[in-house]
Amino acid sequence: MIDINSLPTPTVLQVLNYLKIKQENIDTLKEKYPDWEHIESDDFMPNIEANAYRELLLRQEFNQLALAFFLATATKADLDHWGVAFDCTRLEGSKPWANYTFSLSEAKTTDITINKGLALADDESKFEARLIEDIIIKKGQTEAIGKVELQVYTQSSDVQTNNIITTLPYILSAKANSEFKAGSNVESDDDFRFRILLSMSDKSTAGSKDTYKSYAYKADERIEDIKVVNGLKDFSTYIPLFLGKNEVEILEAIKTLIAEFCTVNVYYYSENADELMKQRIEESLNSESVRPLTDYVKVVEATPKLFKIEAVLNCEKNQEYGLIQTQALENLKENLKALRKIGERITLSEINDFLRVGGVKEVVISNPTQNVEVLSHEIGVCDEFNIDIAY
Repeated sequence: MIDINSLPTPTVLQVLNYLKIKQENIDTLKEKYPDWEHIESDDFMPNIEANAYRELLLRQEFNQLALAFFLATATKADLDHWGVAFDCTRLEGSKPWANYTFSLSEAKTTDITINKGLALADDESKFEARLIEDIIIKKGQTEAIGKVELQVYTQSSDVQTNNIITTLPYILSAKANSEFKAGSNVESDDDFRFRILLSMSDKSTAGSKDTYKSYAYKADERIEDIKVVNGLKDFSTYIPLFLGKNEVEILEAIKTLIAEFCTVNVYYYSENADELMKQRIEESLNSESVRPLTDYVKVVEATPKLFKIEAVLNCEKNQEYGLIQTQALENLKENLKALRKIGERITLSEINDFLRVGGVKEVVISNPTQNVEVLSHEIGVCDEFNIDIAY
């Protein structure tokens, strides 16, 4: 996929220079009035300067408007219109959910099934939530726990929707066990721009990796990374399945080989991953318009490869050492998060670069002692930071 951030600045964008504009206005005035002499104390100068400043603002406004005509720089509603051209719409976000306890007024002699879609509301009826799975209260019992989804696209919410508004043939109460979590806000411009570029693969009917990635990203706005890997292993692993085997065993080995050849492993990662996210990805990828009939899609959450970073920053003299330590740690965390990709290793040189902020003369890394190697189904996640200062 093309890295649009590496493209040069469009030539249509004008370089803004107040002094140059002012001089151009002076030159124009001289052409019209040849006898006029340019003196800074001249009564014309305030008008010339005001006009030059106004022209500068107009050119700046033109530059801002021109940015909307380029995918790399369009934002907000302008980017939404770009998306339409590629049959791609901005994700509204994900709805948060919470576990609710549902209680009967009395135990029943038979199992009671509470169907998904049950509607709940808060005390002021401003917010609505819905049960997203069938739950069963066993006979002789009065309680069961089920997942309830707030019908708002937001990262989290402490609103309480304990009032059941669906008509039922029995008395049932609901109580939230926690606040609503694991949702997400509307898709950011950068994420949407990435998906617009990736959406060009949607038009493929061959089940390419980018096609699967594009549809997987559409499933849930919380997804941070997707990696698509063919299920076929190295051929050396299949050789023992055939050597010295009888006809039945060879046939089974062939079936295994064909099955793994047709398997597409889709690994996903998110700090807020849950079963609902996996379900959404599976539903998105198993549509007949997405998955070729010969493919078997297996959706798997990537395994975090945990590691810790311990380092000493040798700083230059007479510096704000506390500030340097804070900046280095923030820069390290920010860049590691941007670097976090499934199957991508983290190198010592990258860690060194992230810690080398202004005022740092040398970075001494004691852990890890070598590059963090990450397998195709793993993702490197640093869960412990110990950054000290020396001077």
